[in-house]
Amino acid sequence: MTGLIQHLLKAPNVLFGDASLYFKEMRDELEHPYFPEIALGWRERKPELLSMTDTCMDYSLHELPLADDGLSADTNENPAQSAVLKSGF
Repeated sequence: MTGLIQHLLKAPNVLFGDASLYFKEMRDELEHPYFPEIALGWRERKPELLSMTDTCMDYSLHELPLADDGLSADTNENPAQSAVLKSGF
């Protein structure tokens, strides 16, 4: 972040595709710097790696990074089955 601010202050011209979007995303990143994007979860006695998929205030949602049809999960469903039904293939 320090490098970015120094560049913005020293560069003669700074070009952005969409400055408001860039700084909104930067602000969102800085809102929760202490929350890990990955976490270790447990399914019975087996550890599994989880990745952050959503945050709201001081809460974060971590889910399996890959959908597994063999596991029952309320929010981590595989969209392939729905896509096949809608496309007719």
